[in-house]
Amino acid sequence: MALIGLLLGLTLPVPALADWRRAESDNFIVYAEMRQDRIRDYVLELERFDRTLRHLTRQQGDFAPVKLRILVLSDTDDVSAYGDGNYTGFYMADIRGPYAVVPKRGAGWGAFEIERREILFYQYTHHFMAQYFPANYPAWYREGLAQLYSTVEFQRDGRIDVGRAARSIANQLGMFERAGYWLPMRDLLSNVYPNSTLAYGEGWLLAHQAMFDPRLRRELGEYLNALHQGNSGREAYDQVFANRDPSLDQQLREYLVGYSFPYVPMELDLGAIAEPTITVMSDAEAELALLRGRPVEAMESDLQEALEDHPDNAQVYAEQARFLLGQGNFAEAREAADRALAIAPDNIDAHLFAAQALIWLGVGDAASPHWGEARNHALQANRLDPDNAMALVFYFLSYPDAAARPDNALPALERAFALIPQNTAIRTILGREYLDQGRYAEARRVVSAVAGSAYGDPYKDYAAILERLASRELDISHAGDAIAEINAEREQRRAELGEMVAIDFLPQEPVSRFNHADWMWNSRRSLFQNRVP
Repeated sequence: MALIGLLLGLTLPVPALADWRRAESDNFIVYAEMRQDRIRDYVLELERFDRTLRHLTRQQGDFAPVKLRILVLSDTDDVSAYGDGNYTGFYMADIRGPYAVVPKRGAGWGAFEIERREILFYQYTHHFMAQYFPANYPAWYREGLAQLYSTVEFQRDGRIDVGRAARSIANQLGMFERAGYWLPMRDLLSNVYPNSTLAYGEGWLLAHQAMFDPRLRRELGEYLNALHQGNSGREAYDQVFANRDPSLDQQLREYLVGYSFPYVPMELDLGAIAEPTITVMSDAEAELALLRGRPVEAMESDLQEALEDHPDNAQVYAEQARFLLGQGNFAEAREAADRALAIAPDNIDAHLFAAQALIWLGVGDAASPHWGEARNHALQANRLDPDNAMALVFYFLSYPDAAARPDNALPALERAFALIPQNTAIRTILGREYLDQGRYAEARRVVSAVAGSAYGDPYKDYAAILERLASRELDISHAGDAIAEINAEREQRRAELGEMVAIDFLPQEPVSRFNHADWMWNSRRSLFQNRVP
């Protein structure tokens, strides 16, 4: 009988995506293969973490109008495969709405183990900083703060522990230090060294000690203010730390070697947190939710499977349009979007990708009817969702002639920036518009965070040029001079660093061209996404 039961069991249908649930709360939409009670606890913990960050950073404003989507996969192998890279987790500032991809389990082992909660809180801190404090901070500082807050722990008695050591990072740093590897603080804070475990680890060490050392916290604030006033990293370091006694290196190395990292047990009134709304997802809903956030370069096989499984589903064709846009097949993308709209006329994504395809098709011909068609799709998407940043951006871009734009075009773009300030495409487009209007201070404020990105952003070169022009109150006709200066500075940094790759918040390669259409329309792989590991 046991054998018969086993054989019969093999014939039973097993859902491919069983037990996937969607949970929505004040700040989050979470997709996870979890039981009802597990996903509820997961989301409530996230909300408690959000409230804790608001208290620690004195963020008193309203919640962001666009919620963060979080996709929870099984483990870090699945996260890496999903993102087509080597990730424990990653965050995307997608113009359709920011999202993070994290594992259900931790990573590493022994002294270098990272708990799953650390990965989740680390990625959310990236989002929190980018959403509510979207300034141009050095990469080591952003990473250091993300590591610092990733170890927040909620105790059963209601206590919240803040500042617990990131043990995996501390152990790596200790291992490097004992082997004689140490990145001098003058080099780290000059912002000319590549991103690395050493740079990020020392960034965490600096942020952690500053949390408990009033003098260092004040000095670090002075250093960041000097950066925001236009000083280079080296100049800011020299102003604040050059004559320090003890030296910053000595203090931090002693802090690391002592390996006694304090933390703060806090009792905070986080206020009432509403219960999340939890729904069980069908196989089709789960499959499409998994497809929605997948980077274009990694989605082809899953897209093909979804097209075969759900040939009558509008969202499948909307995602096909997104994929084709990423391939540069604009006419085919429009056809895919039209197929989606034939099935579901109110599919927002289909309207958005139709607008995007039509704008691309209209580039080079200001009299093309594609511009008006794109505008109609953007307006339809805006009617369906007034807080959709992508609809607002494409409405602005649907006017190829700046002189013909109506009075509400720029406010639409500015509203998109307010909704998703971390998206670098929106920042770059808005910065260019401010530059063209002679609003130089505003242009520089908007593009500086893009020019200072440490993640190989496709808009980084363009933003660096705009920032240089805005700082000197020059119009776009001087772009060639700015390019020559930037390239000369890069070559000098390479010479200074030898085999080390100089980034100084600029890409490795020289800028070889400056064409507005190239920068605005041909970042096809990015599709207005910025990935942060």
